[in-house]
Order: sequence, then structure tokens, then C-alpha cells
Amino acid sequence: MTSLAERRSRIVRVRQMEHRVARAKLANAEAALANLDRISGRISGLRASLKPDAERTTGLALKSMAEMALRLDAAKGDLAAPIRGAEHDRVRSIAERLAAKTREEGAEKLREQALRSESYEQTRRADANRPFRKRQSALGGAK
Repeated sequence: MTSLAERRSRIVRVRQMEHRVARAKLANAEAALANLDRISGRISGLRASLKPDAERTTGLALKSMAEMALRLDAAKGDLAAPIRGAEHDRVRSIAERLAAKTREEGAEKLREQALRSESYEQTRRADANRPFRKRQSALGGAK
């Protein structure tokens, strides 16, 4: 391999590693978003389960349920900003992964082009090193 092909191969390896890192970041962003969505779902479930029993509910129990409902609503409201941030991180990670994949594919094309060019040059040099032979005349006469 020539130095150009070797350099392109190193670039391809670097681009592959960048793409792997971008995929890992995307997986982390998606996991964080899923975790926040799961927490939000649990809070919603807890809030929905706070229904007073029609027959045996005291004033103190109603007050406690109302306070718990307020706290759960506040927690869900406080969770909105981290969820938006996680969604933003996920979108950014998707864009970074796509950009890394594009750079990787471009580097692979350049490496393949360098290998083809190297192969062509080797063939051309091999043809240039052949001994020269006189060709026969197209008219059929010997010279």
C-alpha cells in the first residue's frame, strides 16, 4: 500500500471510531429520555391513583391526598424541562450520528479510490517495465 492508501485507511479507522462514539451517545440520549418518560408515567399513575373512597374518607385523608396531588403535579411540572432537554440531546445525537456516518462513508470512498489508483499505477508500471517488442507490420511485410 502506498502512503496515500495507508493514510486513507487510518482516516477510515478514525471515522469508524467517531461513528461508534456517536452511536453510543445516541443510545445514551435515548436511554435518558426513556428513563425520564418512565418516571413521568409513574408520576402520572400515582396522581391518577389518588381518588378518595366515597364512603370511608375523612377530612384529614382528603387533605393528605390533595397535598400529595399538588406535590405530584409540581414534580411532573419540574420534570418537563429535563424531558425537553433530553429530547433536544436525542435530536442532536441523531444529527451527529448521521454526520459521522456520512464522513465515514466519504472516507471509505476515498480509500477505495486510492486503492484503485494504486492498482492502476502498479499495472501501468508493470507494463512500462516490459521489454519492447517490434510489432509486425499491418501490411504483412517483414522488416
